[in-house]
Amino acid sequence: RYTHTMGAEADNALALMPAPSFAAEPQETLLDVVLQQRGEKSLQPLCRLCLAGSSNASQGTSVGDWHQSTVRKIDASGDADLEPRAPLTGLLLTLPSGWIHFLEGHPPSMSEYLQQLTTAEAAGILSSIKVVSCMDDAPARSFGDWLACLVEVARGNYMDVDDDTLPKLLADTVIVFLQLGKAVGEDTAETASQKLAEWETRYSDFMPSNERVSQLLALDELPTLQEFIDTYESSEEATSMSEVVWPAEPTLAY
Repeated sequence: RYTHTMGAEADNALALMPAPSFAAEPQETLLDVVLQQRGEKSLQPLCRLCLAGSSNASQGTSVGDWHQSTVRKIDASGDADLEPRAPLTGLLLTLPSGWIHFLEGHPPSMSEYLQQLTTAEAAGILSSIKVVSCMDDAPARSFGDWLACLVEVARGNYMDVDDDTLPKLLADTVIVFLQLGKAVGEDTAETASQKLAEWETRYSDFMPSNERVSQLLALDELPTLQEFIDTYESSEEATSMSEVVWPAEPTLAY
């Protein structure tokens, strides 16, 4: 009797329990994980570009003024939804030997900037433009805004260049701007200019020098602006070997 009573109570308890649900739960995809990690970041890649060049003082337009007006014009024409910050950020240093520019932005803004550079070089406002480096997918911005500063850095950091040391020279030049981004990247233009003017006490170990800019401009190994645009910005027309591309031709058995 005891066993029968316990069995009946167990049956009643099971009858009151809700039936298990075997409905499939939604699976989290890899795209969901990536979007969650990126948060509010834009899905467009972030590019970094480093260029050096000379100016033509006879044209009456300074390097800083031309770049500032060009960058602001591109900012105004950009899509504000792509990135909460300005479409173009970075640092322009104008030295007696030339200028060097570290720029960050999305591909449409960078392409427009390169086209504006081509126009300025053709007009004689800028000259001898060389591309030091280009990165197609940077992890994050180093500068919160676009900054420009006129400095004179009279220190010797010439490097003997050959096939083995050229990559190190270019990498060191870019790393310098990443270090400057940590130092002044979130400052206002006025504060950043004050800090950069005190480079001898603040950034004497890595500040780009007059000598380094002159060396970069003299390197034949660096592509000119037009060579870079012809390689990476010009459209290419793909020609099909056959009018039928699918289905693929069967593999020949040898």
